[in-house]
Amino acid sequence: MLEDSGVSTYDLSQLLLNITIDLNAVEALPHLLRVEAELSTMLEMNAADPSLILPEKYVDAGFIDEADLKERIEDTDREKETFQQRFIREAKHRAKSNRQHCIVAQRDLLATILCLLRQEKYAPLLSSDVEKSYRAEVLKNAAEENFGPIKKESDIKEEDRAWIIIDPIINAPTAYAHPQAKIPYTPELRATIRGWANSWLETTPAPKRDGTKGMTISPVER
Repeated sequence: MLEDSGVSTYDLSQLLLNITIDLNAVEALPHLLRVEAELSTMLEMNAADPSLILPEKYVDAGFIDEADLKERIEDTDREKETFQQRFIREAKHRAKSNRQHCIVAQRDLLATILCLLRQEKYAPLLSSDVEKSYRAEVLKNAAEENFGPIKKESDIKEEDRAWIIIDPIINAPTAYAHPQAKIPYTPELRATIRGWANSWLETTPAPKRDGTKGMTISPVER
Protein backbone atom coordinates (compact mmCIF):
# COMPACT_ATOMS: atom_id res chain seq x y z
CA MET A 1 0.00 0.00 0.00
CA LEU A 2 1.23 3.49 -0.87
CA GLU A 3 0.13 4.69 2.58
CA ASP A 4 2.48 2.17 4.21
CA SER A 5 5.51 3.32 2.21
CA GLY A 6 5.88 6.61 4.05
CA VAL A 7 5.70 8.49 0.72
CA SER A 8 3.31 11.43 0.55
CA THR A 9 0.76 11.31 -2.24
CA TYR A 10 0.94 15.11 -2.35
CA ASP A 11 4.65 15.33 -3.20
CA LEU A 12 6.68 14.15 -6.16
CA SER A 13 8.65 10.98 -5.45
CA GLN A 14 10.44 8.23 -7.34
CA LEU A 15 7.74 5.76 -6.26
CA LEU A 16 4.97 7.89 -7.76
CA LEU A 17 6.90 8.22 -11.02
CA ASN A 18 7.31 4.43 -11.17
CA ILE A 19 3.58 4.00 -10.61
CA THR A 20 2.88 6.52 -13.37
CA ILE A 21 5.02 4.49 -15.78
CA ASP A 22 3.60 1.11 -14.77
CA LEU A 23 0.02 2.36 -15.16
CA ASN A 24 0.90 4.19 -18.38
CA ALA A 25 -0.85 7.20 -16.89
CA VAL A 26 -0.47 9.45 -19.93
CA GLU A 27 -2.98 11.92 -18.47
CA ALA A 28 -0.17 12.88 -16.06
CA LEU A 29 2.00 14.27 -18.90
CA PRO A 30 0.83 17.91 -18.57
CA HIS A 31 1.52 17.80 -14.83
CA LEU A 32 4.95 16.20 -15.34
CA LEU A 33 5.81 18.92 -17.84
CA ARG A 34 4.65 21.64 -15.42
CA VAL A 35 6.70 20.33 -12.49
CA GLU A 36 9.77 19.81 -14.70
CA ALA A 37 9.45 23.37 -16.01
CA GLU A 38 9.25 24.70 -12.45
CA LEU A 39 12.31 22.68 -11.42
CA SER A 40 14.22 23.85 -14.48
CA THR A 41 13.46 27.49 -13.66
CA MET A 42 14.45 27.07 -10.01
CA LEU A 43 17.73 25.39 -10.97
CA GLU A 44 18.56 28.17 -13.42
CA MET A 45 17.79 30.86 -10.84
CA ASN A 46 19.82 29.05 -8.18
CA ALA A 47 22.79 28.72 -10.55
CA ALA A 48 22.68 32.48 -11.13
CA ASP A 49 22.14 33.29 -7.44
CA PRO A 50 23.09 30.51 -4.95
CA SER A 51 21.46 32.46 -2.12
CA LEU A 52 18.10 31.38 -3.57
CA ILE A 53 17.39 28.18 -1.63
CA LEU A 54 16.11 25.17 -3.53
CA PRO A 55 13.38 22.98 -1.98
CA GLU A 56 14.50 20.14 0.28
CA LYS A 57 11.50 17.88 -0.39
CA TYR A 58 13.31 15.87 -3.08
CA VAL A 59 16.10 14.75 -0.69
CA ASP A 60 13.88 12.15 1.02
CA ALA A 61 11.70 11.34 -2.00
CA GLY A 62 13.76 8.45 -3.37
CA PHE A 63 15.82 10.51 -5.83
CA ILE A 64 19.17 8.96 -4.99
CA ASP A 65 22.36 10.88 -5.72
CA GLU A 66 25.39 8.60 -5.45
CA ALA A 67 27.88 11.46 -5.09
CA ASP A 68 25.89 12.80 -2.14
CA LEU A 69 25.85 9.40 -0.44
CA LYS A 70 29.60 8.97 -0.99
CA GLU A 71 30.28 12.38 0.56
CA ARG A 72 28.17 11.54 3.61
CA ILE A 73 30.09 8.27 4.12
CA GLU A 74 33.62 9.61 3.58
CA ASP A 75 33.32 12.92 5.44
CA THR A 76 32.97 11.48 8.96
CA ASP A 77 35.75 13.15 11.00
CA ARG A 78 33.94 15.72 13.15
CA GLU A 79 36.02 15.72 16.37
CA LYS A 80 38.22 18.71 15.51
CA GLU A 81 35.44 20.93 14.19
CA THR A 82 34.25 23.99 16.04
CA PHE A 83 30.55 24.73 16.17
CA GLN A 84 30.98 27.48 13.57
CA GLN A 85 32.93 25.22 11.22
CA ARG A 86 30.29 22.49 11.50
CA PHE A 87 27.49 25.00 10.89
CA ILE A 88 29.19 26.33 7.74
CA ARG A 89 30.02 22.83 6.45
CA GLU A 90 26.50 21.50 7.01
CA ALA A 91 24.88 24.57 5.46
CA LYS A 92 27.06 24.24 2.36
CA HIS A 93 26.36 20.52 2.21
CA ARG A 94 22.58 21.05 2.44
CA ALA A 95 22.70 23.61 -0.36
CA LYS A 96 24.79 21.30 -2.56
CA SER A 97 22.65 18.28 -1.69
CA ASN A 98 19.41 20.12 -2.45
CA ARG A 99 20.70 21.11 -5.87
CA GLN A 100 21.92 17.60 -6.66
CA HIS A 101 18.61 16.04 -5.68
CA CYS A 102 16.65 18.63 -7.66
CA ILE A 103 18.75 17.78 -10.73
CA VAL A 104 18.09 14.06 -10.17
CA ALA A 105 14.36 14.76 -9.77
CA GLN A 106 14.35 16.75 -13.02
CA ARG A 107 16.23 13.97 -14.79
CA ASP A 108 13.77 11.35 -13.54
CA LEU A 109 10.79 13.49 -14.56
CA LEU A 110 12.15 13.65 -18.10
CA ALA A 111 12.87 9.91 -18.05
CA THR A 112 9.27 9.25 -16.99
CA ILE A 113 8.02 11.38 -19.87
CA LEU A 114 10.22 9.38 -22.26
CA CYS A 115 8.87 6.09 -20.88
CA LEU A 116 5.27 7.20 -21.39
CA LEU A 117 5.97 8.38 -24.94
CA ARG A 118 7.76 5.12 -25.72
CA GLN A 119 4.86 3.06 -24.39
CA GLU A 120 2.64 5.11 -26.71
CA LYS A 121 5.06 4.28 -29.56
CA TYR A 122 5.65 7.95 -30.34
CA ALA A 123 7.38 7.86 -33.74
CA PRO A 124 9.89 10.75 -33.37
CA LEU A 125 11.21 9.15 -30.17
CA LEU A 126 11.42 5.68 -31.73
CA SER A 127 13.55 7.02 -34.60
CA SER A 128 15.82 9.06 -32.33
CA ASP A 129 19.35 8.48 -31.01
CA VAL A 130 17.80 8.00 -27.56
CA GLU A 131 15.93 4.91 -28.77
CA LYS A 132 19.02 3.67 -30.62
CA SER A 133 21.02 3.86 -27.37
CA TYR A 134 18.29 2.04 -25.48
CA ARG A 135 18.02 -0.64 -28.16
CA ALA A 136 21.76 -1.26 -27.94
CA GLU A 137 21.53 -1.66 -24.15
CA VAL A 138 18.58 -4.09 -24.43
CA LEU A 139 20.44 -6.28 -26.92
CA LYS A 140 23.61 -6.10 -24.83
CA ASN A 141 21.65 -7.10 -21.73
CA ALA A 142 20.03 -10.01 -23.60
CA ALA A 143 23.46 -11.31 -24.60
CA GLU A 144 24.88 -10.93 -21.08
CA GLU A 145 21.90 -12.72 -19.52
CA ASN A 146 21.99 -15.54 -22.12
CA PHE A 147 18.45 -14.73 -23.31
CA GLY A 148 19.27 -16.07 -26.80
CA PRO A 149 16.82 -19.03 -26.66
CA ILE A 150 13.95 -16.65 -25.83
CA LYS A 151 12.27 -15.54 -29.06
CA LYS A 152 8.69 -15.01 -27.86
CA GLU A 153 6.77 -14.69 -24.61
CA SER A 154 5.88 -18.39 -24.49
CA ASP A 155 9.61 -19.20 -24.37
CA ILE A 156 9.91 -17.50 -20.96
CA LYS A 157 9.75 -19.96 -18.08
CA GLU A 158 6.86 -19.47 -15.68
CA GLU A 159 9.20 -18.80 -12.77
CA ASP A 160 11.05 -16.12 -14.80
CA ARG A 161 8.04 -14.12 -15.98
CA ALA A 162 8.21 -11.79 -13.00
CA TRP A 163 11.52 -10.36 -14.21
CA ILE A 164 11.85 -11.14 -17.94
CA ILE A 165 9.67 -9.55 -20.63
CA ILE A 166 9.67 -9.24 -24.39
CA ASP A 167 10.18 -5.60 -25.31
CA PRO A 168 7.21 -4.87 -27.61
CA ILE A 169 9.15 -2.40 -29.77
CA ILE A 170 12.51 -4.11 -30.10
CA ASN A 171 10.89 -7.55 -29.94
CA ALA A 172 13.74 -8.86 -27.81
CA PRO A 173 13.85 -10.28 -24.26
CA THR A 174 14.98 -8.01 -21.49
CA ALA A 175 14.94 -7.85 -17.70
CA TYR A 176 11.83 -6.14 -16.31
CA ALA A 177 14.12 -3.66 -14.56
CA HIS A 178 14.92 -2.20 -17.98
CA PRO A 179 18.55 -1.63 -19.01
CA GLN A 180 19.58 1.97 -18.58
CA ALA A 181 20.70 3.81 -21.68
CA LYS A 182 23.07 6.64 -20.82
CA ILE A 183 21.91 9.80 -22.53
CA PRO A 184 23.40 13.27 -22.07
CA TYR A 185 21.81 15.64 -19.56
CA THR A 186 21.96 18.63 -21.86
CA PRO A 187 19.69 21.66 -22.35
CA GLU A 188 19.23 20.61 -25.99
CA LEU A 189 17.96 17.12 -25.15
CA ARG A 190 15.77 18.40 -22.33
CA ALA A 191 14.17 20.83 -24.78
CA THR A 192 13.70 18.01 -27.30
CA ILE A 193 11.92 15.82 -24.75
CA ARG A 194 9.60 18.67 -23.77
CA GLY A 195 8.88 19.30 -27.45
CA TRP A 196 8.05 15.63 -28.05
CA ALA A 197 5.67 15.56 -25.09
CA ASN A 198 3.89 18.77 -26.13
CA SER A 199 3.62 17.53 -29.71
CA TRP A 200 2.10 14.23 -28.52
CA LEU A 201 -0.43 16.10 -26.40
CA GLU A 202 -1.35 18.41 -29.29
CA THR A 203 -1.78 15.64 -31.86
CA THR A 204 -3.35 12.88 -29.75
CA PRO A 205 -7.17 12.70 -29.54
CA ALA A 206 -8.55 13.68 -26.14
CA PRO A 207 -10.08 10.26 -25.30
CA LYS A 208 -6.62 8.70 -25.58
CA ARG A 209 -4.80 11.25 -23.45
CA ASP A 210 -7.46 12.12 -20.87
CA GLY A 211 -8.97 10.20 -18.00
CA THR A 212 -8.09 6.57 -17.30
CA LYS A 213 -8.78 5.10 -20.75
CA GLY A 214 -5.08 5.16 -21.60
CA MET A 215 -4.08 3.36 -18.44
CA THR A 216 -3.20 -0.30 -18.19
CA ILE A 217 -1.79 -2.60 -15.54
CA SER A 218 0.55 -4.11 -18.13
CA PRO A 219 2.05 -1.44 -20.40
CA VAL A 220 4.37 -3.97 -22.04
CA GLU A 221 1.33 -5.42 -23.81
CA ARG A 222 0.39 -2.16 -25.49
